Amino acid sequence: MKWKSWEISPENKKMTLQLKTGTLDELITQLEVKAKPFTKHLVNAKWQSQQFDILRKNVPENWVLFCMDFAENYNCHFQDEAQSAHWSYNQATIHPVVAYHRCPHESCDEVTRESLMFISDDRGHDQHAVQYCVTLATEHLIRQGLQIKKEVHFSDGAGSQYKNKTSFADASFGSEDFGFPIEKHFFGSRHGKGPCDAEIGVLKKSAGNAVKGRQVIIADAHNLYKYGRDHLSLPRDDVQGQHSEHSHAKRTFVFIRDGEVPRDRDERTTGLKPVPGTRAQHSFRGVEPHVVEVRERSCFCGDCLTNQAQKCRNAGFVGSWATFSLKTGRQVQQADRPSDIECDTQAVICNSTTDNEGALPGDVLPLLLELEVPEQDDLAAIRDLLASSTVSEPLAGNFIAIKLYGKQSCSVYIAEVSI
Repeated sequence: MKWKSWEISPENKKMTLQLKTGTLDELITQLEVKAKPFTKHLVNAKWQSQQFDILRKNVPENWVLFCMDFAENYNCHFQDEAQSAHWSYNQATIHPVVAYHRCPHESCDEVTRESLMFISDDRGHDQHAVQYCVTLATEHLIRQGLQIKKEVHFSDGAGSQYKNKTSFADASFGSEDFGFPIEKHFFGSRHGKGPCDAEIGVLKKSAGNAVKGRQVIIADAHNLYKYGRDHLSLPRDDVQGQHSEHSHAKRTFVFIRDGEVPRDRDERTTGLKPVPGTRAQHSFRGVEPHVVEVRERSCFCGDCLTNQAQKCRNAGFVGSWATFSLKTGRQVQQADRPSDIECDTQAVICNSTTDNEGALPGDVLPLLLELEVPEQDDLAAIRDLLASSTVSEPLAGNFIAIKLYGKQSCSVYIAEVSI
């Protein structure tokens, strides 16, 4: 028998369509091998889309749901152009963020949809650009009077843009950046079609028709932004040139200049480790800086919406939450969290009045210094480190040395130093 199969070519490591020959048994065996992960993929894609629709139609009070996706760059064509212009088109980055939330007006409880169309001549499609768009979108909604208590992001699983350790680190800093927690959920791979695609189609189709009709010249990203702002913004002006602020369908255009996106964020992104099995997980939520919780699938049942995930009626299917440190890449146990000291694998040295080995002091003086804990983890080594450290003032007295593993578990040492 002969059949065709998509295989990774051993020569160039690319997916190619190959002609296979063999017996009927070999064909059935190969089909069984490929069918098992494919059926799971289809189940995940359908489930994630269903959960997005559930939340979109029933957004809780003070929650915001974002759906986001990068478009293919818009090529700035001309209807009448010189021959040489054919080889030097400018491109525009389009990144819509479609927001769903309860109407902020009093006596109105309808779900409002606002499409924030970010257009830029910055060609970088990375997590830094995503985080900047999220920041601008959040600030825009807060200016409209929203009191946000939680933000949920849905996107595809593109590793360079959304589903990566930097993205999870940004989610873990949600409370520090905005004052509320952030969750990130992902559609099934290659099944991320949603409201963003509709917004992208509206802009590209309208702009393309306008250029072909010689109604406008779109030579660069800023021209595209001005066209969208002037012709596609919602709500539209009425005959008196006014528009209603109380609308449940909005579209706003925002221009981001090249170089405006902050990409120098080493204090947050340096030393991050990936979460094991990231590709198979579809639900992440920030816990505290550089700590996230992960489960295989999303769920927005009544129990999950009321922060009672331990009672989730779909727990057997979506899985249970597991906590991971982005600094170590290891799973950590919630029960082992002894303190809220923000450190990873360094020794936090604090002056202490306690002399009970293994006990944390109730009142710890300000941090004096940070030291790498020796691998042997013994008390003598900790004492030697303290005695040999170079600081502005000599170290003498009782000290606590704490080695933390992703803020979830630690080793505690007491050392007395005499200088």
